[in-house]
Formats: sequence, structure tokens, C-alpha cells
Amino acid sequence: MLYEPGFPQARACAMLVLLHGCRQDARTLRSAPHEQAAEEAGVVVLYPEQSILANALRCWNWIA
Repeated sequence: MLYEPGFPQARACAMLVLLHGCRQDARTLRSAPHEQAAEEAGVVVLYPEQSILANALRCWNWIA
């Protein structure tokens, strides 16, 4: 899921990546405060989602 603030697409901008916790998905993490802050700062917010096929609890698997 991607949130893009309302500014011209030709402009370069930063991206904030927000990872959900276990037993969550991108939709439950997405919130108005995140997107309002992104709008004010002019950044894109990416909400990646862990597949239930990769982890039954949707926890992110970190490999060291």
C-alpha cells in the first residue's frame, strides 16, 4: 500500500517505510496521523505487508 501526498509527481521526495507488527497488516497500520505528517513533510509513505504464506502470524522474518 502506498500513500502519495498531493504534490507534483515530477518532484523528487523522500520515502518513509512503515512495517506492521505481528498479526497486523498494512491496512491496520495505515492511519490518518501518518498520512497527515507525510502531507506536511512532503514524503511518500510505503506500507509493505508480510504475506501470511511467508509467516503465519505475518511477523517480518529478519535474517542476520
